[in-house]
Amino acid sequence: MSQKNQKNQKKKQNTPSLFDKIKEQWSNLSAITQNEKIYFIIGMLLVLLMLYLGILLISFLFTGAADQSVVGHLRFRELASVAQGEVHNWNGAFGAWLSNIIMNKWFGISSLLICFYGILAGLRLMRVKLFHLGKAFVYCAFLFIWISIFFGFIFGGNPNVMFLGGAHGYHISNWLNVKIGIPGTIIVLVFSLISFLVFAFQSTMPLIRKSLQFSGVSNKMKKVKNFITDEDDE
Repeated sequence: MSQKNQKNQKKKQNTPSLFDKIKEQWSNLSAITQNEKIYFIIGMLLVLLMLYLGILLISFLFTGAADQSVVGHLRFRELASVAQGEVHNWNGAFGAWLSNIIMNKWFGISSLLICFYGILAGLRLMRVKLFHLGKAFVYCAFLFIWISIFFGFIFGGNPNVMFLGGAHGYHISNWLNVKIGIPGTIIVLVFSLISFLVFAFQSTMPLIRKSLQFSGVSNKMKKVKNFITDEDDE
């Protein structure tokens, strides 16, 4: 009996615990995720998906008006009912449906920046370095929101050009107009853009300083002053 108990105890000791199994699976998963080929394949897939998204959004600029009457009221599961030739989007019924949502109901033309940043991120996974991803994210995020609000403010929800700012730009700009008025909205847009340019480009501050010096006016004033002093001397 004692020998059997010793054998059972040895088996229990040799049997891995639940924690050991989880630790082993996690190490295997970490080994897979650290594989350069996996990163390359995921990056390539992301680039292709962003290119596909960019194509359907660009196609919307040319075909969106005609396709909106066909897919504007449809849900995703109803796209199968769209007959061939009814839509003109380069990516078919799905492209017409998705582009209508993104451009008209979401953020408008600034959504193309999602494709741009997604391509950069995919290339980075493929070990192709073009830009610093952190800076690119901040720049794209700011312009993504600013452009949407700007076009929403300029066109005020005009249904013919709703795709420029999207519903997001229209509602945010309308909210700003109500809260701080049109002059306040203009100040917010101008201030935010100049602040972004100051942080993004070193040449912004010298350019603004130079433009605020009114060098042309000051030169003319000097000439007039010199002319007056010359006449007094005579």
